[in-house]
Amino acid sequence: MPVNINIPDAWVSYVTQTNLGLEVVPHCLYDTLRISPGTVPGGGTPPNPAQFRFFQQVNVTEDVSNMKNQGMLANPEAMLIQAIRFSWQVPMTTTLDQSLAMTLMNNISVVTLKIGNKVYGPWPLWMLTSGARAVGCNVGITDCFLVQNEGPLYPLFPNLMLSPLQPFIMTLDVTPQPPAAIGGKATPNFPTADGPVFIQMMLDGQLARSIQ
Repeated sequence: MPVNINIPDAWVSYVTQTNLGLEVVPHCLYDTLRISPGTVPGGGTPPNPAQFRFFQQVNVTEDVSNMKNQGMLANPEAMLIQAIRFSWQVPMTTTLDQSLAMTLMNNISVVTLKIGNKVYGPWPLWMLTSGARAVGCNVGITDCFLVQNEGPLYPLFPNLMLSPLQPFIMTLDVTPQPPAAIGGKATPNFPTADGPVFIQMMLDGQLARSIQ
């Protein structure tokens, strides 16, 4: 039976349901990984990897990830990726050393998205449109910090699509150490006193799902 047959003409552009038995809704896939206090890579407990692999964990709380299946969407879901974003999640006690480590991580990391057998990227991490930023001063402390966490605000165009049951993975690779003059320090070193930080990657766009 056709859907959306009894709606005002003025509302046609807002229709999300289709005759394929799907509806299109705004959606964001996100996944969060932990960075241990210490150097990246190799430092911390457990040791920080040289490559962080996103959208591969399931059965975690929704503040960590909203993936239901490891590295793929369930049938009949499909997604149009219109923007790739990232966000740092830092403790309230963030110090100047912490912000320097974040800045360097932004400067030397590259992000790659693999959908099926096709690879998209790499992009420098700082080029991705940001979901949040850490900028400001510590209360009661003279150390002020500015974290470069805002890339260009244009969308991902042309858009990328995730098909149902199509494997995908996003990787963040920490590149070899640059000269110390780039980013201030040669290796990101997250101070132990502040505890772990978390980085969240987001695929922002539209989801086609079955009509509820």
